[in-house]
Order: sequence, then structure tokens, then C-alpha cells
Amino acid sequence: MGKPPPRRWWGDIERLGRQAFVGGNIGTPLSHWLLGNQEADLLVLEVSSFQLDTAPTFRPDVGVLLNISEDHLDRYSSFQAYVDSKLSLFLAPDAGRCGHFEYG
Repeated sequence: MGKPPPRRWWGDIERLGRQAFVGGNIGTPLSHWLLGNQEADLLVLEVSSFQLDTAPTFRPDVGVLLNISEDHLDRYSSFQAYVDSKLSLFLAPDAGRCGHFEYG
């Protein structure tokens, strides 16, 4: 929850009267929600490229790509491999799913 957009979305969701769990890569791990008893209408998760690489069936209803920059090149064979990892969030979309890219 360390990045501003997820915090803003959480506030917007709460103003609509919905309960949200916000966590993931930064902040509260998803496992805390899965193993706990917190009620949530929606999950707002930050998921890293590293996590996407190990979760090929992860398909959120809405995906938002906030950042592609030349970091983590020590883990990936090329910048394109890093981009491909990030874009895997949007592979094989089902009806009713959508994505959003922030660029620039």
C-alpha cells in the first residue's frame, strides 16, 4: 500500500460504502486476508512482476499497470522480458475484465 494510487482507490471505495482489503506486495500480505476474518467486498492488491511470474493463473477482474521502467534488469534477461512479465497481467482476459495503463 506504499503507492499513492491504491490509497486513493481505497478512499474512493470506502466513500461508496464498500469494504476493501488493500495490500499485496507492499503493505499487508494477501495471506493475512485469506487466513483472517476481515470482510471485504473488493481486494485492491499491488502485485509485482516477480509475483506475476509465479502465478500464471492470476486473473483479476480489473488490472492497472502503473509503472514500467528499467528496473529489475538484474532479474530479467532484457527490458522486453520485464515488460512481458508486467503485461502478463492482461493475458487471456475473460469477458467483463478490463485493464488500465498509466504511462508517461
